[in-house]
Amino acid sequence: MDYENLGSGELSAYQLVAKAYSYAFVELEIDGETYTIQPIDYVGESTLSSGYYTYQIDANDTTEQYDRLSISLVED
Repeated sequence: MDYENLGSGELSAYQLVAKAYSYAFVELEIDGETYTIQPIDYVGESTLSSGYYTYQIDANDTTEQYDRLSISLVED
């Protein structure tokens, strides 16, 4: 899913999806640089049960494309 631009601390609206996992592919731009969370696969993972969830994306100080972001799931 594509989301509109979100600033630091901003939230998006909930989106209805057919299935989701506790982590996801994320690609975003910070100060003109692209950063990525790239799951290898979802083997052995279960889909989330129906409900409202938030993916919280955090960034640290590194400039490495695949190490700057982390993702955590919050059940709302």
